[in-house]
Amino acid sequence: MEDLPGKIPIFILAGQDPLQSRDPEYLPSSEIISGNKGLIPLPTGVCLAQELILRLRKSGCFYDPILIGPAEDYRKKIDCKLVDCHGSLKHTLNTLVEIIRKRLDPEKPLAIITYDILPTVDEITALIRDSYLPEAECIFWGQLINSSPEQMGAGHWKPFYRLRISKNGPSHHFYPGHLLIIRPCGLRIRELIYLMDLVYRFRNGNLGIRGVQMSLRGLGYFLYRDLANLFSGKPSLLLYSFLINSLIAYFKLIIGSITVHEFESSMKTGFVRHAFQSHHCNRPLVMSQIKTKSFAKDIDTRSELLEATD
Repeated sequence: MEDLPGKIPIFILAGQDPLQSRDPEYLPSSEIISGNKGLIPLPTGVCLAQELILRLRKSGCFYDPILIGPAEDYRKKIDCKLVDCHGSLKHTLNTLVEIIRKRLDPEKPLAIITYDILPTVDEITALIRDSYLPEAECIFWGQLINSSPEQMGAGHWKPFYRLRISKNGPSHHFYPGHLLIIRPCGLRIRELIYLMDLVYRFRNGNLGIRGVQMSLRGLGYFLYRDLANLFSGKPSLLLYSFLINSLIAYFKLIIGSITVHEFESSMKTGFVRHAFQSHHCNRPLVMSQIKTKSFAKDIDTRSELLEATD
């Protein structure tokens, strides 16, 4: 397949978190996949992580993938570069930040993908060509998958968000995608990692309860950061930029009254550094609306695995 212009470095996050989020109570324990999902053997003869590597490679969109995860698990199972990492998503992301600091240009884009999705080669290529490349100068790019629970197949149980496409239009079901492309120089990396880890830990819980749980966890953290910055002579308003601002957007999500544009603006206020707020025509953070469900279907259950490999 012909390469698209401007290949992007891509990192596969495959760390093993001993404190993974609680699985939904309404799914039987026999249905939940336990252990390292990346090592699950597929009908193709390779493990799940290796199949994703092969598809990313064949898409022509990226430089050869680099997987961040436990080396003793993956060393003989995959054929790409491997960075040894054990522990939480936060630890895995901090490992990525260290790689960026030592080896990459923080002004150039890099991609991050989770190890447990299986979009096809054509889906990967189409997503980058049609959704990312028109926004390639942005600081942070991700996807919102417009789909209903009935259309999600075996993933019908996954939590969704309700957003409006236009201010006076109806709300739609959206699922978060699992591929991000970022320019690290323009992001508040420490705060972004904290919130990504927080969202991950509570990702499968009730939407309303999750908001309360994350608020309580975040309150102390951002208050501490603001006070520490104040005493060091660098006053900041992280408590507002992240927690208060994010809560306003979050509770609008619960009632389905926020638009995609408002959601982007809220995330921009928290994640994007002040100097880059007007970047890319005042849209430094872009959440592309797509309908390709495979980017939202992280594989958690046996039914989802069968569906993805059928």
